[in-house]
Amino acid sequence: MGIARNDAAFYEGLRAERGDDRVLAVSFYEKALASSLEPVKKAALDKLILFLTASDTVFPPAEKKRSAARILKLSPDEKILVDLARYTLEQYDAIAEPTLPAGAAGTGETAEAVGEIAPEASPWERAVAFGAALRRGTVYNTEDGIFMDFFFAETLGLPQMWLFGEWEALYGGDTAQKAAAKGRLAILRSDYGPAMNAFSITLDLDPSLFLRYPELLGDLGRAFQYSDRQREGAELFSQWAGFLETGAGLGKDIFSIDIKKQRYMLLYFGGRIERQRQRYSEAAALFSEALALAPDAGQADACIWYILSLALNEPVEAFISLLSEYGPVWKDGSYFSDILDRFSQRLCSTGQWKELYRTFTLIKDLADGSTAAQYAYILGRVRSLGLLREGPEAGELFRTAFEESGASFYYRGLSASFLGESVEPLPPRAETRPETGLEHWEELDFILNFFRFDCGDFAYPYAQRALPELSVPEIRVLAEAFAGAERWGESIRIISAGVNRNGYEVQRQDMELLYPRPFTKLIEENALAAELPREILFGLIRTESFFFPDIVSSAGAVGLAQLMPATALDMAGRIARQGGHDYQRDGEIDLKNPDVNVHLGAWYLNYLIRTVGSPVQALIAYNGGIGRVRRWRSARPELPEDLFLETIEFTETREYGRRVLAAATAYGYLYYGLSMEGVIADIYRGL
Repeated sequence: MGIARNDAAFYEGLRAERGDDRVLAVSFYEKALASSLEPVKKAALDKLILFLTASDTVFPPAEKKRSAARILKLSPDEKILVDLARYTLEQYDAIAEPTLPAGAAGTGETAEAVGEIAPEASPWERAVAFGAALRRGTVYNTEDGIFMDFFFAETLGLPQMWLFGEWEALYGGDTAQKAAAKGRLAILRSDYGPAMNAFSITLDLDPSLFLRYPELLGDLGRAFQYSDRQREGAELFSQWAGFLETGAGLGKDIFSIDIKKQRYMLLYFGGRIERQRQRYSEAAALFSEALALAPDAGQADACIWYILSLALNEPVEAFISLLSEYGPVWKDGSYFSDILDRFSQRLCSTGQWKELYRTFTLIKDLADGSTAAQYAYILGRVRSLGLLREGPEAGELFRTAFEESGASFYYRGLSASFLGESVEPLPPRAETRPETGLEHWEELDFILNFFRFDCGDFAYPYAQRALPELSVPEIRVLAEAFAGAERWGESIRIISAGVNRNGYEVQRQDMELLYPRPFTKLIEENALAAELPREILFGLIRTESFFFPDIVSSAGAVGLAQLMPATALDMAGRIARQGGHDYQRDGEIDLKNPDVNVHLGAWYLNYLIRTVGSPVQALIAYNGGIGRVRRWRSARPELPEDLFLETIEFTETREYGRRVLAAATAYGYLYYGLSMEGVIADIYRGL
């Protein structure tokens, strides 16, 4: 497909930027403004805004001015770019004043010299208008609402960061408002110490500011929660909540605040602070009080989540009692899946099967399908072993797990193996047919051109922003493009956004995108050499790295099989001592090399299986370590391995085992002529 010169300029700009030639990149983005494609023009506009507002060390002032002059000659349609070019050229009087939106909290007045900018203008338009007013010296007092609303009543982003830099450069010293803005921006960067220092200035100068803006109050709560001033924060929030409840003030008029919402924020963040202090009963009381004031269903669910999370440390009866109270009133059952999984682990590890059944009766129609299937399968297994004598028969429980549409392949496969059923996640081939729905061709072409112009490494954020508007067939086109460029992890994430939509029937091509087979020859050969089923090694590598060969985890694990360097050195030494290839070079191993990484990963998994004597326990040890697996297993040696997995105390390791096994069932089904239930049954039988 051909592409017009101005359309191509955007991608040429990306390549220049990759080569660190920012001046050339900007010239290309300027040309792209003349593109006939709206997505290209919008992307070029965003790039030019970023360069013109970048620090002088990123894009020198002289180059900014030259670019601004060229932009004004182009006379683009985008008002923000014209205003930003004028700002760069110091033509401040040509930029309109911000106006006060109807009903806003502020009381400032605007200048009359250059007209007014519409209240519905974009954040960047308003940021530049505010900046120009500051530069002209005509800006109303920055304590007034129109200016403060921009920093305290909206979600923060790059426009606020840029404007704050202008504000600070022009007006030295700290005011209550400037310190509060500085604190919010620090929270945006997760810099809680500097945020707390800035907020302290506001607390000294004008604490009522926090009660005027819920977003600002929430950021103050986060600063207290994650700083060393938790006790002070808990006491202050309690005091303020009391003031609002009784109608007392804070020494200054706080006029039209939403008292109910602000009390909710004070109680909710007070609970979070007390939880951080490990004062659990005080935290639970605050969350319970906040729940009655929650402004919407999402915030109500957040309170319930914290209440139930805290109750996990209480006696089992107390948790079940709270679950019976709050389960019927929560709105999004999937929000609580982690809580219910942790409670299931607690009951399984202590053999409290009756309590597990009681919990299931409470949540089976309230939790998400995946959690309901999990509980149903565990109870079916317990019933089949005679460990529980009440409730439905094992077969009925397995049937519930098997037929639950939201169940993972893991629990469906296990249930099917007991029922003598077969898991068929795909429609029969005769019923599989192409879908219509390719309507957003302009947006699709925009993203696909990243790959045509060798810019695939820039494509994912643009694809991610487009996903909500695209149909599933369009999402599939994008996923195939990313897979074709060997960007497997991004492809998996993109197709997941489509198949997870309610009511969508997954097609085979979707499954193959969800469970791709890159490095096929390498992985299959190493699986054969290590006496591993191919589907297990594929499932492990997909779970570990999404097939990114150079990925490094926060813990330091490297590459496709996510090996720790010390583990890799140990395995490499064992291979060399047995006459194999010596991968060490000066005590180091190139773990980003797929050939090296997959060989060592397969060898390591084989070593774990031989050491612990079980594929399932080996997978658990791959994530959690051999020592822990032995300790966990010795605590419940009488349980079969599928129930043993449910007792693992680390949530990450417990879920890791399920995910690898679920992926293995998918790989066996898609590529190796195996049934899902057969794959998982064979693994639990020790292969």
